[in-house]
Amino acid sequence: MNNHIFFNRNSLINFSINVFKYFKIPEKDAVLAAKVLDYSDIRGIDSHGIARLHTYLDMLELRRINT
Repeated sequence: MNNHIFFNRNSLINFSINVFKYFKIPEKDAVLAAKVLDYSDIRGIDSHGIARLHTYLDMLELRRINT
């Protein structure tokens, strides 16, 4: 049984951008960060792709990242 869920690539990029913008990250930086996550996934480096978004969200909430 296949338990995989697939998301549209552009939807994931836009979602990531919106998450970063929610934390007041400037749009150009939010776009760049989202594209880096996407690029990592495309290159097969899943450990540094969209899966990292949750970690960044946690660090942003704790103010451990300077926006």
